[in-house]
Amino acid sequence: MLIAIDWGTTSFRAYLLDSHRDIIETIAASAGIMQSKNSDFEDMFYTQIGGWLEKHPNVPVIASGMITSKQGWIETPYLPCPASLTDLSENLTKHLTVKGH
Repeated sequence: MLIAIDWGTTSFRAYLLDSHRDIIETIAASAGIMQSKNSDFEDMFYTQIGGWLEKHPNVPVIASGMITSKQGWIETPYLPCPASLTDLSENLTKHLTVKGH
């Protein structure tokens, strides 16, 4: 299983994937990074996908989009293009929430 998040400036989209990477459930909300008044992205994270994390406590989560920008939760470095899947997988930025996700 995997939770994939596309968290942009104006919207939040999350996908719960099974072991074959087929989508089981989706969440879409107007909860982009600009909607956070105090940049409490961890609270927004748990508000949106906390139910999934309760049901699947060990599921990995990968987030992309503006949440990984300077204005977002964790700024991640750009990679030179073209970038391969190996380049992407070898340059993921790991982050643990206070609750350990």
